[in-house]
Amino acid sequence: MKRRTCLLLGAALTLTGCQSWAPVPDIKHAGKFSIRLTWAEGYQYSTSGRFTWERFGEKTVLTLLSPIYSVLGRLTYSPKGARYQSGRDDFRGDDAQTLLAEASGIELPVYLLADWLKGQKLNTQQDGWRLDKAQTYPDGSLKRAQITRDGDPTIALRLFCEAPTR
Repeated sequence: MKRRTCLLLGAALTLTGCQSWAPVPDIKHAGKFSIRLTWAEGYQYSTSGRFTWERFGEKTVLTLLSPIYSVLGRLTYSPKGARYQSGRDDFRGDDAQTLLAEASGIELPVYLLADWLKGQKLNTQQDGWRLDKAQTYPDGSLKRAQITRDGDPTIALRLFCEAPTR
């Protein structure tokens, strides 16, 4: 009996040693995005992929993935500052939105994204960004939306979100 108990305990300890102890987010939004940029000269650029937006207490992590799930970039921010990683590039700054614009050359509504994913400030215009055609899940979180900003370049962003996990 003692031998069997020791074997079971040893097996359990071995298996738990293989587990990952990664932190679990307070809330996680994931989905697909497509973005199209159009410059006044007529040049256009478009791409699509997947994203995850995770909140860990005060820290937020926005990860952009290619359609085949390779990491394109990761933006981590909190009240203490921001960090953007893409490939071998690693940028740090005080403000997530400014840092992402400097690192990627594209201004994206980082802080508004958090509100939109939660289902707040939908079908409105704020800071030059217009959110239209928003649909939500029964809990109020964003299901899909079309987001645009006029300027040079004009930006058209579409989000297709899965139901959030808590």
